[in-house]
Amino acid sequence: MMAVYQLLGIPKRKLLGIFALEGFLLALRGVLPAAFLTWSVVAVLNLLTDLGFSMILPWQAGALVCLGVTGYYLLVSLLPVTRLLLLPPAKLAAKYDI
Repeated sequence: MMAVYQLLGIPKRKLLGIFALEGFLLALRGVLPAAFLTWSVVAVLNLLTDLGFSMILPWQAGALVCLGVTGYYLLVSLLPVTRLLLLPPAKLAAKYDI
């Protein structure tokens, strides 16, 4: 797929942007529900007075963790793309052609 895009003349910067947006949206699909679920569990546990303790999870900390995990996921997902973009299109097409 990467070879076809490069052979069509799509600039490397635009390809990297496309894959970055895709990685970001995929990260949000997993990170946001997990963060909301964690925040909800902490809120429910705070309502139970029989536990004898309370936990605090401010929304700023949740947002910071979401951004950190999303950034890490984006970095890891873009590493193979940048490696493939370093190869010339013809070599890339010949190497991965079935």
